[in-house]
Amino acid sequence: MKGKVILLALSLIVLIGYPTYYIKNVETPNEIQQIDKTQGYETKLFNGEVHKLNLIIDNHNWKNMLDNPLEEEYCSCDMEIDGVLFEDVAIRTKGNTTLKIVAEDPNSDRYSFKVKFNKYNKEQTCFGLDEFALNNVLADTTYVKEYLSYDLFHYMDVPAPLCTFMDISVNGRPWGFYVCVEAVDESFLERNFGEDYGKLYKPEAEEVRNFAQNGNPESIYIKGEDLFYTNDDFESYSTIFETAKTDITDEDKTRLIQSIKVLNSGKEIEKVLDVDTVARFWAVNNFLCNTDFYLTTSLHNFYLYEKDGVMSAIPWDYNLSFGTHNMGTTEETINYPIFDLPLMDFIKGRRPLYEKLMEVPEYKELYVKYLNEIMDEYFDLNRFNSEYTKLLNKINPYIEKDPSRFYSLEEINKGQETLKEYVKLRSKSIKGQIEGRIVYGDYDAYVDCSTMNIDDLGHQKEYKEKWRLEG
Repeated sequence: MKGKVILLALSLIVLIGYPTYYIKNVETPNEIQQIDKTQGYETKLFNGEVHKLNLIIDNHNWKNMLDNPLEEEYCSCDMEIDGVLFEDVAIRTKGNTTLKIVAEDPNSDRYSFKVKFNKYNKEQTCFGLDEFALNNVLADTTYVKEYLSYDLFHYMDVPAPLCTFMDISVNGRPWGFYVCVEAVDESFLERNFGEDYGKLYKPEAEEVRNFAQNGNPESIYIKGEDLFYTNDDFESYSTIFETAKTDITDEDKTRLIQSIKVLNSGKEIEKVLDVDTVARFWAVNNFLCNTDFYLTTSLHNFYLYEKDGVMSAIPWDYNLSFGTHNMGTTEETINYPIFDLPLMDFIKGRRPLYEKLMEVPEYKELYVKYLNEIMDEYFDLNRFNSEYTKLLNKINPYIEKDPSRFYSLEEINKGQETLKEYVKLRSKSIKGQIEGRIVYGDYDAYVDCSTMNIDDLGHQKEYKEKWRLEG
């Protein structure tokens, strides 16, 4: 190289493998059917344990990939996971801003990677899994922000990627301690929805960077990424359809556009929206203060799932959760609003997946119910602190030996302690907002945050500013 956390659910994991999650009984007319279908990889890879991965690769191919990371080209390798050998596996660098950050860092080759087991051999899987991501925990001093985020989604019965930790070697030499995340693909869809699953899309706003440079909001809203209804023309939603992860027909396109139309009307949205799951989704996301996706100019980092005209959202890329996506001061982050989000003027009215849900009093109450469930159950401080300590005791010995880590042990320890403080203060602020005592912009009513600094959790502020200036 250059120069239920394991939480409450973990006890079940140890006994029976990865837990089964079911939609709870809520009186909403349409819910997408979730099916617990065991693939095999749930209990072999995502079982609450740290796994050993040895990448066996030609030295020339490895060097070429590290020297040309922005090309994101696959190369072939063999991969040994906990002693099981997989041959002719595809691997490449991955990422957006994080990829460029490491590429421009003269002191690190610690890239995130995408691994596909069936690219060269269509019949090959990893215990039933087609692909996964190996994330390098850039901008995460805790090593656990993404892991805890997905665990919380699972606890709240939201279909989300499974997540674990990998201690990686390359040709037998220690490389780094990474987070491993299940890809949202065919294996994921079958695991969550059965073989008769619906359609999957990954809307991406390609022009966000242009907006950051020239301030032109119109450049963002031309391809349907925001799910805002404009007309019935396929071309108006081309970004959604061009990024479809499943095969789609004109009939599928028409059905999705009609669902988007009904959602935007605000009338009987339960006919086209899995209200219960989406309410849970937003409760988790807003507790975590994750703004690196749909609700800002960053129209990316989520999947849109649709079946029989009913839509839902699947989370993706939570390395900047816990308020670390350049949100402002610690006080502003901890007291970030849970109702009337501070959307830019040109965004207001153009985020129907959130706004239309909140316009219905019954569904807003459902959202509040799930926020309380998160705070009173998952983040009950006695239980959370106990289980969080168990998690850190499991992974910290690997972190200490991580040869390519981005942070010092002192920074990592500080980050892990700060996360506990975030949970306590964020819960206090949300309860105050629910009770009407805390209102966005009333700084005198905000929860006192003098006991923590949000930057200690890791962030990309300095990199994002550099990226804007350099273009």
